[in-house]
Amino acid sequence: MDEELIRLQQNAYSVEGVDETIPIDIRKKNRKRMDEKGKDEYLSSKKKNLGTSKNTAVYVSNLPPDVTEDEIKETFSKCGLISENIDTGKPRIKIYLNEQGEPKGDAVVVFFREESVKLAIQLLDDTYLRLEDRHGQKIKVQEADTSYKKSQNNPVKRSSNEKRKLQQKMKKLNNKISEWDDDTTTTSGRWSKVVILKHMFTLKELEEDITLIIDLKQDILEECSKIGNVTNIVLFDLEPDGVVSVRFSDEESALVCVKTMNGRYFGGKIVSAEIYDGKVRYRKSSNKNTDDADEQARLEKFGEWLKSGE
Repeated sequence: MDEELIRLQQNAYSVEGVDETIPIDIRKKNRKRMDEKGKDEYLSSKKKNLGTSKNTAVYVSNLPPDVTEDEIKETFSKCGLISENIDTGKPRIKIYLNEQGEPKGDAVVVFFREESVKLAIQLLDDTYLRLEDRHGQKIKVQEADTSYKKSQNNPVKRSSNEKRKLQQKMKKLNNKISEWDDDTTTTSGRWSKVVILKHMFTLKELEEDITLIIDLKQDILEECSKIGNVTNIVLFDLEPDGVVSVRFSDEESALVCVKTMNGRYFGGKIVSAEIYDGKVRYRKSSNKNTDDADEQARLEKFGEWLKSGE
């Protein structure tokens, strides 16, 4: 076999990008260098990702001296699902105590999701934990630092049986997250722009003044328009709690409205403000299920009021 034939065979079976004239040991050496370089890049990327862990906790200060875990849970659950302790199943809420074992006035709340932290700050920072304590201190809500995680740095050694139980608990928690997500995704997009205001009026006030509904809507429109673009206001005149719904054109305005209106005085009453959950069906006189006799009586009374003004 002559040299020309050998050259043609080499060209036929050659691999693009590989120089057949370089000795095999040199190619192996270059490949090793490339492998080491890729390994370094992978480790560097891994360290970077570890250093940017998500924060799912908030630090709360200026709490009342007699604050309870249940009270904190009820308030902060509005902002998202609160994480649970894997061993005890209790919500991950830590109230800091002094040497006498009494609450110091601060706590940490750990959520499942990072998004809940931002929402909690927007919704609850600089607000009153209890509406009746309006003359007290407002709570302060901010992102928690990593110090609350120190107790997790030394993990407890567990038996195989304990590990199985933990896996079952984690499965239940994941199912709970999925259920919570399903519930919020069906309502949050539709109702996240709607604010429910309570204690805006009494049924007696509406009965005594027929025009109060119009005046109330106008007052609420003027006040809420300072916050954002209001697209709809509904006064539920059959609700003893004096319920009014306000719809904004965006979610941010709705959140600001809750923070602004919750705990304020309106007509001598303390207002309660929250984002509508999409579940409660409030009643008003235009509903089809309203009693016809009540509606007729209301119309007759309105007619009498018109005649009295003639």
